[in-house]
Amino acid sequence: MLAAVLAGCSPEPPDPPLTRSDLVIRLFEGLQKKDFKAALEQCSKLRAIGVYSNGFAEFEDSIRYNYCVAEAQRLLDAGDPQGARAFLDDAMRQSLNNQRLKSQLAELDKVVVLEKQVTQLRTAATPEAQREALQALQQLLRTYPPGEIFREEMRRMEAELEKPAPAAAEASAPAAP
Repeated sequence: MLAAVLAGCSPEPPDPPLTRSDLVIRLFEGLQKKDFKAALEQCSKLRAIGVYSNGFAEFEDSIRYNYCVAEAQRLLDAGDPQGARAFLDDAMRQSLNNQRLKSQLAELDKVVVLEKQVTQLRTAATPEAQREALQALQQLLRTYPPGEIFREEMRRMEAELEKPAPAAAEASAPAAP
């Protein structure tokens, strides 16, 4: 390599600069793969070469929003609602209180409350505590239609609560002659 430098030749020529069409192609490839972070990088490169308009800014904001929602969902799927909340809070600070992100934060807060209520229902120690948790969950679901995913859990718990306890069932059974 030293000989190549001394001879004035570099071992590898630098990559040619990317053209606008190359960047646009990479941008849409990122979007097709749902790789919003890569798409945002291409947007940044396009802005650096002078591609900018109000329409492009709105397009970039949409990509940024999709990236934020996808990342928050990934954190939720990994069981980290606090991480999802922190990520969206940070994104809000960077996006100057984007209304769509505010909406996602409100949605996330509702999901966290529902999840806590379902956990309380599952871990209730007494039938009375289960009934109270079930009623609270039913009330929450009236105000949050996407919470329907918890309906099956509620039906199962309601059925269990309606069954008589084994000791009570034996006590109410007629005595054998």
